[in-house]
Amino acid sequence: MLGANSSNQCNPVYKSFTNVIDVFCGYNHSIVLRSDETLECWGSDEFNQCDKVYKTFTHVIDVACGTYHSIALKDDETIECWGNNTFNQCDPVYRTFNNIKLPQTKNYLLK
Repeated sequence: MLGANSSNQCNPVYKSFTNVIDVFCGYNHSIVLRSDETLECWGSDEFNQCDKVYKTFTHVIDVACGTYHSIALKDDETIECWGNNTFNQCDPVYRTFNNIKLPQTKNYLLK
């Protein structure tokens, strides 16, 4: 991993992660999706983008990272969002969304 490491985004902690099936990058944070459908996050936590709340998420099948926030798609077709909420990108209204489908290109994640 290369980079400036100004926010620990290149911290060697990522070397301890096992069973990684996908990697996602925000501006100063990164996330890995593991085969057991859990997440690991490292890098900047300035806007709670690596807040330990992500450790409570299970059954995650996809992730998208914004600059300072992230969204996890779960196998029950719901989402979880954490990080910066300056522009309501993690507003609780997201909890009303359902029936969110996995893009066809990532069907390999389905069991």
